Amino acid sequence: MNERIEQELFPFYALGALTAAERAEVDAYLAANPQAKARLDALMNTTEQLFHNIEPIQPSPEVKATLMSRVRAAEPRPPTAVPPTPPQRQQKPASWADRLRHGYGRFRAHPTLPALAGACLLLAILAGSWAASQSRQQAGLQTQITDLFAEVVALRREKEVLQTQNAALRQQIENQGSLLATYRQPGSITLAIGDASGRHPEAIGTLTIDPQTETAVFTADNLTPLGASQVYQLWLIRGDTPISAGLFSVDETGYGVLAVATAVPGTFDAIGLTIEPAGGSQTPTLDQLILLGTVSS
Repeated sequence: MNERIEQELFPFYALGALTAAERAEVDAYLAANPQAKARLDALMNTTEQLFHNIEPIQPSPEVKATLMSRVRAAEPRPPTAVPPTPPQRQQKPASWADRLRHGYGRFRAHPTLPALAGACLLLAILAGSWAASQSRQQAGLQTQITDLFAEVVALRREKEVLQTQNAALRQQIENQGSLLATYRQPGSITLAIGDASGRHPEAIGTLTIDPQTETAVFTADNLTPLGASQVYQLWLIRGDTPISAGLFSVDETGYGVLAVATAVPGTFDAIGLTIEPAGGSQTPTLDQLILLGTVSS
């Protein structure tokens, strides 16, 4: 938008008060800017309405009386007898209302009134143009504020996601540290289990046992993340009797860790992993068996 043309020349264009060069400049600008022409049309429509709404100025009675007296004085008249002068009656002093009406009539007949009305009209047009410019600037600022607020909301959400991921990474590091400490214990035993059904060839699991504390850490990798209605359940199996060793879930990469409170070597023959309903099951769901491995004697 060319502010000089729209704010300085448009009002005088609407009043027909531009030079030929200025009017040609405005016309060239309008030819290349349909939106600017629409704004000028609205301004000219407002100007026309203002001209229609100005009340016509009526000449004062004094002007009319003076003009008629001059006309009558210019006409030839036959001599007539001078009528006797009637006795003058004492005039009453004019009331304040009469003086007000008389003064208002003289004001309306003043030769500078049209110029004053035109100046007022020009000021009104300039004020309207300035108000429209301020309104557009305010709308632009409001749009910028809205965009900035949306960016702040998006950054806050991204921050929350990063904090969640960071917490998960810290937990994973702690689990890895605990697992590493278990691996380093003298006499620790690590048992590996793999795919039991042939449907999950990449899924693996390991159970590392610390014989001194009889505790163990089970880790699983490349498992499928489950929904809220399901959970992974680990089983320690002795003969035909499965004993639940705990429930756990995996992250989006399929990695999960489970601390097993009691895992005494020699007290179980196999390890199994199944998918169970949320909360776990009393016995393994065999058609949901994912990993299985036996303990070598």
